[in-house]
Amino acid sequence: MSINEFELNIVAAVQEGGSSFWDGFFRVITHLGSWYAVAAIAVLVAFCFGWRNAARYGFIVGLGAVWGWIIKIIVARPRPAVFAETIGNTAVTAKIAAGGSSFPSGHTLAVVLTVICLMYFIFNKWKPRPWIKAAVICALALPVLLVGFSRIYLGVHYVGDALAAIVFGIGFYYLFASIITLLSRFRAG
Repeated sequence: MSINEFELNIVAAVQEGGSSFWDGFFRVITHLGSWYAVAAIAVLVAFCFGWRNAARYGFIVGLGAVWGWIIKIIVARPRPAVFAETIGNTAVTAKIAAGGSSFPSGHTLAVVLTVICLMYFIFNKWKPRPWIKAAVICALALPVLLVGFSRIYLGVHYVGDALAAIVFGIGFYYLFASIITLLSRFRAG
């Protein structure tokens, strides 16, 4: 059994527990990782944290999207519903339209980068106490988990796609932040 077949069974099991309510719910949730949600959050960031931070946020999420797109091209993993058709599996269907390759989940990657940026802006502006930081982290982790799960439920990603997007998003942000820190130290002398 290939990894795609193994993960396809997971997608099928997730979809088996579905209903029209969950179809609608996850169709809405999945849009938290869309470009219009990212744009709306950029406006919110500009209002709460200034235009400079909104530009930083847009740049980080945009660069992360390019990085994810390059990985999608290199890996070229078929989406679950497409793979299911090729092997004659009728248990998995795409509940929304999605083009391109599956790996990693671009929606999940966008939400991960959004959440990390929001945590950075919130923690730097308000310097919350540790228990408030923990509450903010838990609250902001929820959209990541929901969007990742929604992509699996809707049949457009495997579990590995969503998990990889989380790891890539965290890694990309910290790599980017490290480069910016090094450049600013270099400029400072």
